[in-house]
Amino acid sequence: AVLPIVNQMFDSEPGSGLAFGLALGVISDYPSEIALYVQNSTCSAVKITSFFSVPGHSARVAGALMEMLNAHNFVDTGVVSALLIVLEVFVLPEDLERTARLLAAAACIWWLQHDWREEHLGLEDLRDECMFVSGVPEPITGFSLKGYLRSPEVLQQLMLSTLLLGRCAQSGDSNSYANTYKIIVDVFQHVVPKCVLLDMLRGIPLLFPRLKLNAGQRTLGGDGSDSPEEVVNEKFVLPSSRELKSSWLHGIDAHECWASELLMLPAPKFTSAMDQQAWVWVSLSHGLLFFSSSFDSSAPFAFMSIRDLNVSLVAAQRAALQSSDVAPGSAFASVTAESTTGKCCAAGYCHAGHSSTTAPTMQVAFLLRDGSWQVAAVSKLELQFTSDDVVEQWMKRCEP
Repeated sequence: AVLPIVNQMFDSEPGSGLAFGLALGVISDYPSEIALYVQNSTCSAVKITSFFSVPGHSARVAGALMEMLNAHNFVDTGVVSALLIVLEVFVLPEDLERTARLLAAAACIWWLQHDWREEHLGLEDLRDECMFVSGVPEPITGFSLKGYLRSPEVLQQLMLSTLLLGRCAQSGDSNSYANTYKIIVDVFQHVVPKCVLLDMLRGIPLLFPRLKLNAGQRTLGGDGSDSPEEVVNEKFVLPSSRELKSSWLHGIDAHECWASELLMLPAPKFTSAMDQQAWVWVSLSHGLLFFSSSFDSSAPFAFMSIRDLNVSLVAAQRAALQSSDVAPGSAFASVTAESTTGKCCAAGYCHAGHSSTTAPTMQVAFLLRDGSWQVAAVSKLELQFTSDDVVEQWMKRCEP
């Protein structure tokens, strides 16, 4: 039932969507399964590239990147033809550090595939001097190319250099192209024979169609990040909830509204997104409660399950709370809830747990943009909604 939510969240923000799917077990926590899910998703190539090219990823994400590339056959490819395969999978960013990270993974897979083929099929090193057929040099590919390379790092640098030359040539800046070519020749003159560089140069025109397509996708999608169109103002000035829906929940049945006075005890030390008295956008769907910084956020920053809570409205405590620093017109209905492990309070002024000394009975999962998540056990949760009507609607949604 939650798979559509996972898909929607992944399409909007791959890192958070992956963390959500893994936390729920919807996506198997194996690199090959993660890679398969990514390949079958409808997420844009720009966002996927942005996600996988960010530095500091976990071994889980790095393994998924390798599996995505390993799904393609790099055997018997050369520098340019291997680069074309990478350009089919990713929209290489302008940031050279990020591009180099993706090309390093591709070069490693290229090397491993040739090693595997050599080991299992008994193929020998096919290094030859540059061969000419009818005066036309043969492309240097596969084992012939591998024989000239010392390591995957050399192949990565050749691919990156080819990409730079292709972009210079495509721009029409002859001076930039000449200077870049001279630098590349100086760098590689004692690393690979000149025939490898010449073969690389001859293949650059093959990159032009793919580079144009990549540039167009990059222009349309930016770097994969989402900039909110509207920033929520001070905590007492909020757009009406009735016309607003989370973009990442598009087409999925959910009840959503603003909530404030968000307090969790004990407070998770690894997030500042849930400070007391901060307004957040809360969404309730399929027994899960999501917390977002705004209705137009690309993905929620945390979620929790309410399925184990038996929520019931107790009383409105408006008079007792009038002297507190709260938003005008806010609802202060108290709600109690019971879990399978003990009593707790949740929702309206929404309390989960009798007091800060009660043993934690609920878990909140914080979704991180790198595909990982952090779980915090809490004994108290407080939410303040904007009206009594909203409280009643949420109480109905919480009924089993």
